[in-house]
Amino acid sequence: MKKLTKQILEYLDYCEKIKKLSTLTLKNRRSFLLRFARSVPARNLSGLTNEMVEDWFKSQTWTGSTANVYLVEIKTLVKFFRKKGVRIRRLTPENFPHIKET
Repeated sequence: MKKLTKQILEYLDYCEKIKKLSTLTLKNRRSFLLRFARSVPARNLSGLTNEMVEDWFKSQTWTGSTANVYLVEIKTLVKFFRKKGVRIRRLTPENFPHIKET
């Protein structure tokens, strides 16, 4: 199992136990984030780059609003781990593009 997958599972555990997200929200978040982890070449968050995120998003067929929701998920994941002291230098979610509705 990639470390990125383990990091995502840790974040999802936090979402369930601390944030107390609904079962449906957790299911959707888990599905999206684990699919993302399987698809990007980075082994952990520290190896993730804006280019990897953007390339993966471009390969998807979501509407603009769905893509924006998922971008927020990635930003929230990164913020969670930065608060825990994980260095994620090559990824700057504040510079992620806003995806326009098509």
